[in-house]
Amino acid sequence: MDVKSLFRSRGNGYLMLGEKEVEVPKLNYRKYRQMQEVISTLPGVIFSLIVAPPEHYYQSALTALDMTIDQLYGIVEILSEIDREYLETEVGVNEVLDYLVATVKKNDFAKTVKNVKSLLPETTEGNTQ
Repeated sequence: MDVKSLFRSRGNGYLMLGEKEVEVPKLNYRKYRQMQEVISTLPGVIFSLIVAPPEHYYQSALTALDMTIDQLYGIVEILSEIDREYLETEVGVNEVLDYLVATVKKNDFAKTVKNVKSLLPETTEGNTQ
């Protein structure tokens, strides 16, 4: 997926959710904490997709989407500050997923995970601290 093609209207950093133009957000502490209150099964479901056998990946992905769709819309409600009713009635699932992908890319979550990992003490073989 080409994230740049998601951005339209005023330029980089904006995309459409339904008929509303929204900025792809910078994830600050407050929004992060609010997201954590909404997310329950999402991390486990993502892990199950990572380890799913290739021949069952699409079936697993559809099951995962079914299990987490409410959480995904909840996250978008927090990040976009758009009313949940509007999101549920006017915004398609692909728009929600595109918005979340753009948010992950803008906030460079891979770098965040690396930084957190670098703060943890290194473990050596035989040391289970």
